[in-house]
Amino acid sequence: MGTPMQSPPIDEVVISFHFAPLAIDGVLVGQYLATRADSFLKHQTKDPIFDEEVEIPVDVEPRRYWLVSADEIWVLQLQFDRLTVNWRKRKEHAYPGFDGPQGVATRAVEELTSFTVFLQQREIDVEVRKVVVAKLNIVWLGSASPRTELAQCIPAVAEIAQSAKNGPPILHAQWELPTSLGTQMIAVSSVKHATLERAGARVEFRITSDLGEDRHKRLTELGAALTETFERTVRMQEG
Repeated sequence: MGTPMQSPPIDEVVISFHFAPLAIDGVLVGQYLATRADSFLKHQTKDPIFDEEVEIPVDVEPRRYWLVSADEIWVLQLQFDRLTVNWRKRKEHAYPGFDGPQGVATRAVEELTSFTVFLQQREIDVEVRKVVVAKLNIVWLGSASPRTELAQCIPAVAEIAQSAKNGPPILHAQWELPTSLGTQMIAVSSVKHATLERAGARVEFRITSDLGEDRHKRLTELGAALTETFERTVRMQEG
């Protein structure tokens, strides 16, 4: 295996806690926001994200509420079946890491703890995603021998990124790897966005699992599993 990356090129981290449908409406969001008003100053309403296997009870409001920090680095998303914490890269702010007092996992557990009073003892599953945007001037190389099945996705990254130069349609591919912790997945999509210098590919490393009793420990395990997959699968060098 190559030398671990000291400064991983992470563009976004998403930690999403999933639970049985809950009647989340403007009143409940207001009650929760009252406890977090110092952290999230901007509010938006979005269309919900639907999972095919989830049935929405008739008394549940199908909306997704965005709570955004003043610096727009942190986004808290609330909808009827999930609470999602996003860290988003901004030029003036370095990646805080996944663990540690200021890490994304620590912040996510804090937000979930604040929201637990509304969950009424529901069981919680979790999905962790680490996102990298690979621009076309980045050379993606397979990691040290032997190559794993997961590494076979690497040639597709450059091809999908190249396709983004021409705009729609969006190309998407994904690979799945069952593990002892949960199911890992790599998803690659073409992306062309005004904030990017050029077209490229959005690469998501995901893992899903039950949350367990020790929330921070489980998130730490999942984050470490994604980092290991990233480092053994991908090396990035400026081309």
